[in-house]
Amino acid sequence: HLPSFPPRQFLPRTYRRPASPLKPTIRVVILQLVFHLLSFSPPAIQPKKQPQRVRSEMVNASSTAKATPQTIWVTCFVPMKWEMWDPDVKELRDTSGGCDNGTTTTFVMNDGSSFPMTLSNVVENKSVDFTGCMFGGMLKAEGRVKIEVVDESTSRIDYRFVLGGVGGSIISIFMKKAIVHGTEEGLKNMVRLSEAAEKK
Repeated sequence: HLPSFPPRQFLPRTYRRPASPLKPTIRVVILQLVFHLLSFSPPAIQPKKQPQRVRSEMVNASSTAKATPQTIWVTCFVPMKWEMWDPDVKELRDTSGGCDNGTTTTFVMNDGSSFPMTLSNVVENKSVDFTGCMFGGMLKAEGRVKIEVVDESTSRIDYRFVLGGVGGSIISIFMKKAIVHGTEEGLKNMVRLSEAAEKK
């Protein structure tokens, strides 16, 4: 319904038509919009979150042995009977060859589980790595042995073992002491066997 007004000739001079009730509302909206635009600041750019790394348990152990690198190598690694120095391994099964790059074998653990392994970084009398995984990569293991000459009758053995993957991180939480103990005992056995062989 539009408002009706008296003809102009009957309006007193001081009379003013009432302002449209919509104009103040529009004016307020416009002012609010301008204020909003002036006070607007773009949201801060959040740094991209880096994917969380799966925790790995790494154990490093070192010792010296009264034996030459040749004696250590021939005694502990060439026979491919690593169960004689690794306290957690019952036997090596289905071994494809000697202690060489690319050789595959299966570590049969004391608890009955089997862990396929592949040898790499094999340098005679100096180094050997073994790596493997289970459950589609959910559980990973990596071992590294390095042998260095100290003097004519003494060598240094560095043994590193890493248990990784999602399964490895869970095992590390509950069995950290056992992992450390197995690595350290393995190194002690290398030293003991090598020193005994050196005396023969």
